Amino acid sequence: MVTRGELLLCTGMFALGVVLLTAAMPRDAKTAVCHDHLAKLARAVHAYSADNGGFLPPLIVRKARWEFWMSRVLPYARDARYFYCPANPRSAKILADEGDGERDLLPPVFDIGSTAYGMNTYLSSDGSRNARWRKLSSAATPDYTILLGDSAVKRGYSLRPVKACWHADYGPVHAGETSNYVLLDGHAETFDKSSLGLAEAFDGWKKDIRRWKNWKE
Repeated sequence: MVTRGELLLCTGMFALGVVLLTAAMPRDAKTAVCHDHLAKLARAVHAYSADNGGFLPPLIVRKARWEFWMSRVLPYARDARYFYCPANPRSAKILADEGDGERDLLPPVFDIGSTAYGMNTYLSSDGSRNARWRKLSSAATPDYTILLGDSAVKRGYSLRPVKACWHADYGPVHAGETSNYVLLDGHAETFDKSSLGLAEAFDGWKKDIRRWKNWKE
């Protein structure tokens, strides 16, 4: 019979092994893991939508303690590791801290900046009074519209496609100054400044708000 202490020891050794393996990964392998995690999170978002009248998870639920889309999607993802990208410096630190018990890798509620990915801010309610709640089926081009993507710096829960927010919300973390994204139809892609559209063009980034805001109505 395995004791609770032995079980905790095995769990701790497994977590440490995950940290060491991801740290030793080549850069291309880390990018591949990021793609895989984004695709799994997209499937979790689709499952959430199916259980909630077709609506996408809210970006923020403003209550006594703010709740973000990650906490709504976690029960469908079933593994909090999918919210972390080994190529993201913040993810690497979180995984390392989790190894010695300083941080809980499986939080019941995620905080700002606690994960590697942000959600397209145009997709669902941001908690404000006049916010629109969007249905997955209302996207005009689900194979073209951003769902989730790398969030490399501060906010860690939302992606806003404007110049002022580029370094505050998200940014390139992979080889060739690229970022990974998953589209509303569930497939993952890698974009750089020549292919990722924003709401305004700057420094080589093209203007293409359709990547972010493209609804049937």
